[in-house]
Amino acid sequence: MILMSTVLIIANVLSFIGNLFFCSSALLKRKRQIIIFQTTNHFLSSIAQFLQGAYSGMAQDALSLIKNLVLLFVNESRRVLRLVVNIIVIVACLIIGVLINILLSDGVWYGYLPVFSNVLYGIVVLLVFLKGFKKDTVELMIKSTLIVNATCWGTYGIFVKLYTITFFNGITFIFSLISIILILVHKHRQGSDNTKNIDSLDEVV
Repeated sequence: MILMSTVLIIANVLSFIGNLFFCSSALLKRKRQIIIFQTTNHFLSSIAQFLQGAYSGMAQDALSLIKNLVLLFVNESRRVLRLVVNIIVIVACLIIGVLINILLSDGVWYGYLPVFSNVLYGIVVLLVFLKGFKKDTVELMIKSTLIVNATCWGTYGIFVKLYTITFFNGITFIFSLISIILILVHKHRQGSDNTKNIDSLDEVV
């Protein structure tokens, strides 16, 4: 019992430190530094989830870690190669995630939450990469996906007793929701301003 409690504490501490690295990456400007900080999070989170027997989430973080390490050494100008790497990782996240959940986690429903989360985020990032969406549309897509991801990982964290995951994803959920509201309010105001400009033009004419 004492050993289990100690492992639980260690796992949550590692997860907490990892998530601090992830949050800190938002304050950085250089892409290489951002990737390094996020990779550190994936590494520590993988260990934390392994200690808790949360193999589904561990696999997703491990695959994200591998992807980041590869992209770290791939020049941004090599768009096709980066695209291929992202597609391979999305497929790997789906296949390996489902297999590990069936074989090691007895197919529990919450074990599929990290799989769904990573695959969804990968697809959205891929769409943004391929399509020329407007800035507001891209932000809405990413923020909406982050809300879904935060819900998935936050719920998963409760079931595997990694409450630091739930805590940080709860914060992500709140900030993403606020960002979406601000973007929508801004778009609404822009629309109103455009309508006023048209009305003013009609009056002049």
